[in-house]
Amino acid sequence: MVADLLEEYRSRAPTSRLNLSTRNSNPTKADDLTTTCANNTAGKSKSTGFINAVPAKFDSITKLGNAELAAIKKLPLDAIQSNDSGQSVL
Repeated sequence: MVADLLEEYRSRAPTSRLNLSTRNSNPTKADDLTTTCANNTAGKSKSTGFINAVPAKFDSITKLGNAELAAIKKLPLDAIQSNDSGQSVL
């Protein structure tokens, strides 16, 4: 289905270049694309600020997740008598 959409786009915009890649096939492609878009947009300062803030937000979310996981690991889950109750905790 994606190939069909790309072919239709190519037929309607013959001067455009399309490159299909995935995170697995070319890990740096997404980073390069993000940088290119940030540098070529009219709202450069807004997008650059957003892009620069992502690592800190990711770190914050990771710390929160790790803290929750640590708290869950301390729960006495082996003392739960009902499997239904145990599933609701996890």
